[in-house]
Amino acid sequence: IGVGVYPECLGSFGTRLLLTAYTPLVMVCALLSGGAVASVASAALDGGAGGVRSETVLDDARRGVLSALPPALSVLFVLVTSVSSRIFSTWSCERFGYAEEGNTRSFLYADYAVECDTAEHAQLQRLAGSMLVLWPIGVPALFLGLLQMSRTSMMAPTAPRSSALVRAVAFLHAEYRPSL
Repeated sequence: IGVGVYPECLGSFGTRLLLTAYTPLVMVCALLSGGAVASVASAALDGGAGGVRSETVLDDARRGVLSALPPALSVLFVLVTSVSSRIFSTWSCERFGYAEEGNTRSFLYADYAVECDTAEHAQLQRLAGSMLVLWPIGVPALFLGLLQMSRTSMMAPTAPRSSALVRAVAFLHAEYRPSL
């Protein structure tokens, strides 16, 4: 967000925060959905009019999602730190004024238009708090869950690193030995 566009043109800090948090998720959903649709369409074109069973369609969709999983997870992996940083910036205020006179005011460091310790700032903190579950906690938990799900396939002595899920999350574990 903000590439080629002045951030101020996107609206308030809250709007920019929402765009920063949800635009990558929309991209990931589009990648996964597109992979599923493309796989089902490709299978339908290859299969002709030979009658499509629902299990086959679901299998084709699952294969499409698994094929789109590496780029989708890469988007999350690349953006998790910058999005999390934007979320945490909601609590970073800078104080201005003369402390000895007791005449100070604090403003949000990421957007000086937002005064800290106001109702607007409290609302932004609640919004950012809900996003904490999604990005700085949720994305690493997703990676951990995917690695745990693929662990048994990685540890199998007969066919190590051969399942579709293991190949899909390979960028998370490729440089490690299976025993580690």
